[in-house]
Amino acid sequence: MTREIENRIIALAKEGMAPAQIALEVDRQITTVYHYCCKARRNGEVIPKFRTGMGAGQRPTLMSVAPQTVSRLRPLAHERGQTVPEFCNELLAVIAQDDLAASVLDDGEPDA
Repeated sequence: MTREIENRIIALAKEGMAPAQIALEVDRQITTVYHYCCKARRNGEVIPKFRTGMGAGQRPTLMSVAPQTVSRLRPLAHERGQTVPEFCNELLAVIAQDDLAASVLDDGEPDA
């Protein structure tokens, strides 16, 4: 783990980003995020407590995205002022809402 990744984790946590999103953003395990946030708090860093207590059906589903895909999406996300997870969520929401999956995948199936 490089100091750069640790600093990025702490910076994102200070911005209020959820641990699962941070883990996706820096391509590390969520336990790594918690470890470095706890360490930073012990060293006097002010990091907001993470929200807990989401009810059933409110927890986001975590999905794995290949690092090369994240690398390609990062510039697009940053152009929009978003993190990669925020950008992916918005992108997938639009595709699902507008029933564009077949068109995006170009599999020849009509969009109902």
